[in-house]
Amino acid sequence: MSVPDGAAGGAGAEAAPDEPALEVSVRASGAPGREVAAAASALAAAGDGRVVGAGPWRCTVAPGTTLAALLRLLGVDPARPMLTVVSERRVGAGERAATVLRDGDAVSLTPAIRAG
Repeated sequence: MSVPDGAAGGAGAEAAPDEPALEVSVRASGAPGREVAAAASALAAAGDGRVVGAGPWRCTVAPGTTLAALLRLLGVDPARPMLTVVSERRVGAGERAATVLRDGDAVSLTPAIRAG
């Protein structure tokens, strides 16, 4: 599944020979978790080995991949209201398209907390 990002290194981009692919882990709960599970199953059924596991998922992405591109790969709308954390740093909705993932990053997706 190719996911154009509009910037260098979308999730579907091939890594250059001197740039090895990055591995990130993803934990997701609630609705985002169900979407990630469905996308991971579909990718596995299609023989796409970039997303493996049953939570946390291990994802292989090209250098330069953004958080927004990873979310699209995983079937989650990057604009969805949710708490996103990358390696213990909260990433707001407006920062997802500019947050470039690094090898070993741990991504956490949690539904937005609503009170009232």
